[in-house]
Amino acid sequence: PTSAHMGIFKTFQKVSELYYWPKMRSDVARYVRNCDSCAAGKASQLARSGLMTGKPKKVAYPFQCISVDIMGPFPRSKKGNNSLIVMCDWLTKFVLVKAVRKATAQTVTEFLENDVFLIFGIPQICMVDNGPQFISSQFKKLIKSYGVSHLWYNANYHPQINFVERVNRVIGTAIRSYVRDNHATWDEEVYKVAHAIRNSVHEVTGYTPSFLNFGRTVPISGDYYGCLKDLKEEDISIDNREQLVHDINNLSGIHKEVRERLRTAYEKNAKHYNLRKRPLKFFKGDIVWKKNFVQSNASANFNKKLAPKYIKCRIKAVTGPVTYELVNSDNKSIGTWHVKDLKPYHNDDDFE
Repeated sequence: PTSAHMGIFKTFQKVSELYYWPKMRSDVARYVRNCDSCAAGKASQLARSGLMTGKPKKVAYPFQCISVDIMGPFPRSKKGNNSLIVMCDWLTKFVLVKAVRKATAQTVTEFLENDVFLIFGIPQICMVDNGPQFISSQFKKLIKSYGVSHLWYNANYHPQINFVERVNRVIGTAIRSYVRDNHATWDEEVYKVAHAIRNSVHEVTGYTPSFLNFGRTVPISGDYYGCLKDLKEEDISIDNREQLVHDINNLSGIHKEVRERLRTAYEKNAKHYNLRKRPLKFFKGDIVWKKNFVQSNASANFNKKLAPKYIKCRIKAVTGPVTYELVNSDNKSIGTWHVKDLKPYHNDDDFE
């Protein structure tokens, strides 16, 4: 007990006061690294693992790949809502939202079917997190019934892989600006916020999401059409028709330009992201330490600050360049995890 599970340096200094043997420093280092109590209880001092690898998603068309997420729960609003469903298209950055009384599998599937699939078409890829609404049989049944080819789940506690999380921050900032101290009004302006996002030029694509979807500017005021009282109706319709045809004919070329801009932005972000990251790779069957995400429970006299920072797990499957499906000591699956939340296990004992 008096050793207090110190690190390699302090342990070596303490041992060397009384003993010496060849290769003592390396033996002490190996002994400390193999200590399960130290590995479970101490935070890693190394640079965060997990490089931004791979290539940007090969998305060529609007609504080919969508991300869906849920914001909340918020305070119960005057309309009875406490959650917000958010959908974002990967190519155009087009955003749709819906405030709901409760974020259940039923409300999510109804939103996807009625507000997305039946209006904008069926996507090839749908990316979601590991919330109960998205892993439910009802949600998976909807995805299968409409022939969505790929249903991708985020790694646990790694939301940044999903673009809709960035949209959530924008929406959250706007909501805070509107509600101020009256939090029960959070849902009164969310549809206007989504409208503003759809009709603002995106910093990467260089276009508004609405234009990339419809090939035209969506008016935000009736003044957009100018003074019409001295113009004939047929002149207006002809001009509008010619401009619309011109924009639509150029839309496929614009989509190609947007894809190139997204690729450039991805490479730039990857370069910046990887500056302070290190590569780390595991294989099926490897034993690893996984970061322990627990919450304090006062009634049980449990404080997360005193809980182990890591728990021992095994790699069940390699699901991507930096993601792994894990099982716990009972061989029960605990989901998919990003490599940033894992560290190597330094012990030759059997996994228990």
